[in-house]
Amino acid sequence: MKKILIIVCAIAIISAVGCGNPSDGTVSQEEYEELMAAFERLSAESEQATIDAKITGAFVATVRVIMPDYTLDDTTPRMVILQEFQGNPFLLWVGEEIATQLMAGQTYYFAVEDTPIGEIPLTEFHQGYYYPDKHTYPLYNIKSVRAPEDGETGLSAPSLRYERNK
Repeated sequence: MKKILIIVCAIAIISAVGCGNPSDGTVSQEEYEELMAAFERLSAESEQATIDAKITGAFVATVRVIMPDYTLDDTTPRMVILQEFQGNPFLLWVGEEIATQLMAGQTYYFAVEDTPIGEIPLTEFHQGYYYPDKHTYPLYNIKSVRAPEDGETGLSAPSLRYERNK
């Protein structure tokens, strides 16, 4: 959106060059300053715009350890240590139901529940994908887990992304 606005302003400035003094094809200093001020206001407004967003999507990781959370008891598995392709291990609470479906050493596709995150800058939203720090994965609830399909592992693995929160 920001790029479109900047392009429109640039076209307006270029078009205005032909609307100045008909004899030499230039604009006056005053007209030029007005156009530049409008362009700067438009750029500033687009930088400050926000959108109500949510995070959705999935990630693929290998289960390294399945363990209890030690809060409710010392035996029921509810936590896993996961590792994405060529990444560092991280801890994730998945709950008893999902933990019982997993096997250490196997790779799985973890779908996360849609998670509203509130207002974010529009420029960040338009980047499309969300690249979380491994410490933020525990903020998302896992809604399902399955074996990954062809093309869902390695560098081309699915990722979390931004969507408009409706």
